[in-house]
Amino acid sequence: AERRRLLRVLITGSAIRLIILVAFPGLVSHYLSGRVELSTPVTSYKRLVEGVHLSIHNTSPYDGGIFHQSPLLLILFRVLHVLPDMFTNIVYVAVDAMIALTLAKLAAAKADKSKSSRVPGEIRFVCTPSAIATMYLFNPLTVATTLAKSTIVFSHLAIVSALYAGVSGLANQAIMFTTVAAHLSLYPAVLIAPVALMAAVSQKESQQRWLVSNIALTLAKFAFATGALHLLFVAVFGTQYFMATVDFTLRAADLQPNVGLFWYFFIEIFDEFRPFFYVVFQLTALAFAVPVSWRFRDDPLFAGTMLVGIISALKSYPSWGDLSLFLGLLPLFEELTKYLQYSFLSTNLLMYGVGLAPVFWHLWIELGTGNANFFYAATLVYVFGQITLLFDLGSAKLRRELDIHYPETRTRTWRGYGGVAAADDGAVGNFVACSGSVPTDVETEFTAIAADVVADIGTGGAVATCVIRVARGAKKKWPKKESNANCLYVHQLPPKYLAENRSRMVYDDMGRGDIHSFMHHLSTRRHRRVMRYSRKQQGKETHMWRFRKIHEKVKKSFPIDAISKAESWLAKFDHASLDPAKYKVYVEAHAVVWPLLSGFYSKTLTKHPESKHKIHKHKIHKDKRHVVRSYPLHRKQRLSAYINQQQADYRLACNMRTAFGKDAIIVVGNWSASMTKYHEPI
Repeated sequence: AERRRLLRVLITGSAIRLIILVAFPGLVSHYLSGRVELSTPVTSYKRLVEGVHLSIHNTSPYDGGIFHQSPLLLILFRVLHVLPDMFTNIVYVAVDAMIALTLAKLAAAKADKSKSSRVPGEIRFVCTPSAIATMYLFNPLTVATTLAKSTIVFSHLAIVSALYAGVSGLANQAIMFTTVAAHLSLYPAVLIAPVALMAAVSQKESQQRWLVSNIALTLAKFAFATGALHLLFVAVFGTQYFMATVDFTLRAADLQPNVGLFWYFFIEIFDEFRPFFYVVFQLTALAFAVPVSWRFRDDPLFAGTMLVGIISALKSYPSWGDLSLFLGLLPLFEELTKYLQYSFLSTNLLMYGVGLAPVFWHLWIELGTGNANFFYAATLVYVFGQITLLFDLGSAKLRRELDIHYPETRTRTWRGYGGVAAADDGAVGNFVACSGSVPTDVETEFTAIAADVVADIGTGGAVATCVIRVARGAKKKWPKKESNANCLYVHQLPPKYLAENRSRMVYDDMGRGDIHSFMHHLSTRRHRRVMRYSRKQQGKETHMWRFRKIHEKVKKSFPIDAISKAESWLAKFDHASLDPAKYKVYVEAHAVVWPLLSGFYSKTLTKHPESKHKIHKHKIHKDKRHVVRSYPLHRKQRLSAYINQQQADYRLACNMRTAFGKDAIIVVGNWSASMTKYHEPI
């Protein structure tokens, strides 16, 4: 069924393009092909036709300063030149359909490889291959790029083919497609970094130790293939080929307006400063390859997608077609949707940039009532929208990785009365034994860790019963809630009181990026009376990050990383469910890992240089005559965290008195955390 849907999508998208190309040839030849948003000096179909005519008449197309595209396209269109125009239309439509089909295959390959990397308890909406092909083929930017016959579509086909070959483990094919993409458009050369990681990761487990050598071998193959291809065409067309393609792109020699950042800046800059800024602008576009690929080395496909977006925003001759490919790759990562914070902002920026560019171009060129600043302003909005989307996408990926690797930070542990499981065979009094063994499906999923625990505590090789502490006749005594009679809403205060005390009021916007953001009522732009208390500052004062690093280091030192696996596995069960059946499954699963976790959190001792004894032993220091002990690590950390938090709160209060005075009145926002999460202040 999915294959039939995908086939219908491909046929429908191709038919729409072909009908428009045949039925409205004037729209394509007189309007779309000349739009600066769709065609650039290095992707223009008109310039390609001119180069083909020069080549047919035995004249080098690179001599006249008009043709700046790859000889590969020259060879292809020399063949199409002798055929009717219908065949050229079919080639463009077929290339678009092949890109959509490759994206669909890429989605299927990614879905097969990403089943293990999921957040515990996550419910995902998976985009089917046909849906991804639909979003690419029916994107208006994609349709407009194809109708304008921009040659950027051939570079896009090489890019998605390289990513698909890399994900499939076909290293040589991935290198070949990356070489072709780099030869067609230069900037896709940065994709060799994620492709090299894909090629190295796809090797067998026994060859993982040779990761660096595999990456180096991939880079060497790419450098050899690219150099050989360029040398071949230099030998055929002379040095004019290199100057008209690679050098032309790097120097941005043609300052024709486009949707990029180069043209207006280099029109205004003095000639003597141009070489320096050429280097700065090009390094900005190319320098992200290694850091982005290395930071997301666990997911090279995502790194490749990020680099495609960076190329679209920062290359010297961008067009809307570059953005269409980036947007076509985004649905592959539908799991990041719920982590995006600025999707509304980036979407509006892109829509404004795309919508205003033709309007301002019309005002500037056709009506003469505007100037270049109008069009460049729309370009800045367009580029800023792409950068915002890139930043948001990278942040979403990092937050998801945190949820996958540290699921215990994602869910809160309920420490209510009577919710503690134990493994004490001699329990009496308020302990009730639950007869029966742990269910097979629960026990077998955690066999390796449970076996190690059983071997350590000597329970005879099986976990047969679990013991649950219950309350008999006792009720939890919750602390009495303080009266809120003195804590009124601002609109409930008498007008006279507000008029008299407004100059003492300090407004506190809680949550979001900062824990507290204070601003005095009398604060102005020139005389700012504000104060922030950020999470970074809190972590530094309470040593939160240092404690977390120690905690993770101790967990990783445990054999076979059993603690992390146990916590990740236990997080899959709903510990807060009110359904007795579901809660029973959680209790039974908790009983399996309880001996391991309780032993780790209660028996892990601090490492003191003067003592290697257990907690009940000590020795006397000969000089200072005091007892040197080894304490439980996690209890000591909790006590230290409590003391540090109290000291941090005291320092915050002192800083507030210093900044706003002792008689300040704090006006606190009342939005809950669930309302403020992932939202900007209003």
